[in-house]
Amino acid sequence: MAPADEAVTPDALPDDPLAWLGPLLLGALVAGTAVAAAGAVGPFAPPPTDAEPTVTALEVTDRGCRGDLQDRAGTSDGPNGTVVVTDTIETASPRTELRAAVARTSPAQAGFATYRVELTTHEPTGEPRCAGQIAYRIAVRAPDGPRGTRVLFRLDGQPTACSGGGSGNWDPRCGHLMSESDWPRESTNATVTGR
Repeated sequence: MAPADEAVTPDALPDDPLAWLGPLLLGALVAGTAVAAAGAVGPFAPPPTDAEPTVTALEVTDRGCRGDLQDRAGTSDGPNGTVVVTDTIETASPRTELRAAVARTSPAQAGFATYRVELTTHEPTGEPRCAGQIAYRIAVRAPDGPRGTRVLFRLDGQPTACSGGGSGNWDPRCGHLMSESDWPRESTNATVTGR
C-alpha cells in the first residue's frame, strides 16, 4: 500500500479488480455479527412476542329506539388470532355505552388458550326518550395456544358468543363454556369503551 503522502496511481491497484471484495465482505460479516450479538437490532431482531390478549376495537355501529335496528349477529376469525363479534342488543336507552375487557382464563402452559371477554353496558343518566337498541362490533386479539384457542364473549355476565379453533379433531367445547357461571381471571388488559 502507498504511504499516506504518496498519491495512489493505477499501477498501485491490484491486478484483479475483485481482490478487495473478499476483505470488504469479511468486514461486513464481522460488523453484522457484532451488531446482532450486541442488541439484536434491525433485520437480526426476533419478531416481537406479545402474549397478552387485547381488545383491539370496540365500536357502537348503530343505535336507536327498540325496533328501529335490524338484528344482526356474527362471529368471524381474522388474522393473527383476532376474533370479531357483531351483535345487536336491547338496552334501556339508545345512548347506552359499552365497555370491554379481556382475560386469559387458562394457565399460561395450557395446550388450549382460553379467554373470556366481558362486555358491560353503561346506561346514561336522565330519562331515556325510548327503550334502546344498539349494534356493536368488537375485535379481540387472543394469542394461540400450542394446540388451540377458544374465546367466550359475555354481555353483562351472560354468555353471548364463543369462538374456537385448533389442530386436529378438537372440539372447543363452546357449549360447556357458555354454561360456566364464573371463571377465575389470570390477567386482564385495560378497559376499552365503545361510543
